[in-house]
Formats: sequence, C-alpha cells, structure tokens
Amino acid sequence: MLAKFKFSIPKIIKLIFLLFNILGNFMAHKINFVANPLIFSLKTNTFGNQLY
Repeated sequence: MLAKFKFSIPKIIKLIFLLFNILGNFMAHKINFVANPLIFSLKTNTFGNQLY
C-alpha cells in the first residue's frame, strides 16, 4: 500500500520537498559561514566557556 501511495503523489509535490532540502542546505551553509567567527570567539573567551 505504501508503494502505491508513493507513486500517486504528483511530481510537483516531490519537487517542493527537493526545493526545501536544497534551500535548507544553502541556508545552513551560509549561517555557518557567517556565524563561524562568532562561534569561535564564544569558545575562546570566559563568557563563552561558561555558556558551553
């Protein structure tokens, strides 16, 4: 029954999930790239050590 349901989903719905996956990957990469200096500075000072 599950396989029957899988093939009955329109292709546009499948593409929406793919689009969200790609956008999520892109946003995670950009956020990590921008926030990396902030995360590093939090790990190296005393206030950041208390948070972690």
